[in-house]
Amino acid sequence: MKCIFLDFDGVINNWNHFTGVSEDNARVLKHIINITAAKVIVTSSNKYELQRNDTKEYYASNFYKEYVKPLNDFGVEIYDI
Repeated sequence: MKCIFLDFDGVINNWNHFTGVSEDNARVLKHIINITAAKVIVTSSNKYELQRNDTKEYYASNFYKEYVKPLNDFGVEIYDI
């Protein structure tokens, strides 16, 4: 299996779009996934919000709202965290 270990800060966002997902970067990521059939594994420290707060609902988390959902909207699925 091919994997892309994805950090968010400076990779999926940028100086012009510092929080969340840059549309341009998401399109490039989707193109790479289409060519390679790789799975995306998140390595970003942004995932720690979920680990620090065991009671936080995943779909209510900022991690989901700012990163996972927008990436899903571009057709990018997070395989693992």
